[in-house]
Amino acid sequence: MLKRAGFTLVEIVIVMVIMAVLLTLTVVSLAGSQVNARDEERKADMEVLARALETRYKTGNIYVSSPVLGAGSYPATTEMLHIMGTASGGVLTPDVIAGGYVADGLPGASNETLTSPTATSMDMKLINGACIASGAGENMATITGAGAGCIGTTGKYSIYYESLNASGNICNGTDTCVRFNLYCRMEKDDSLLIIRSKHQ
Repeated sequence: MLKRAGFTLVEIVIVMVIMAVLLTLTVVSLAGSQVNARDEERKADMEVLARALETRYKTGNIYVSSPVLGAGSYPATTEMLHIMGTASGGVLTPDVIAGGYVADGLPGASNETLTSPTATSMDMKLINGACIASGAGENMATITGAGAGCIGTTGKYSIYYESLNASGNICNGTDTCVRFNLYCRMEKDDSLLIIRSKHQ
């Protein structure tokens, strides 16, 4: 009687199929975990940013000397660009602070807060008048549309900041911004997370 010295071809194929199934399940599970982790980081960043904006509302902006940006207003688009270090000249004094001053201008926040999990530098987006028609703040059809500055365009998993004046228009310059909204799409299910200012 002969003893078997190895495995049959069928046994080898069965083992390979089982290994392939297990490997596929592991990869799918790992990818899902990474997506969940990025979404949790986005949520945490939005919460930190919302608290920082409320602090900015209470304290004003001491880094801009002209015009005076005192307490009782959220950052307009121009001021937010200044905080991030990319403001256009001639609107705020000083012109541009190289590298921005996120930690000081938005107490409690940092450059990382304004950087999405898949980016290497600050990539927070500002919703502007090119996306939102006059008086159309919080109009989700336009906010999620394909226009410039809208969430439906590239970088849709970044945090989007919308500052509004008393008329519901976008605060593009140095006007008084009475409320803000933060938006971010979740990568897992494409749902839209929204955080609104305390002062509405």
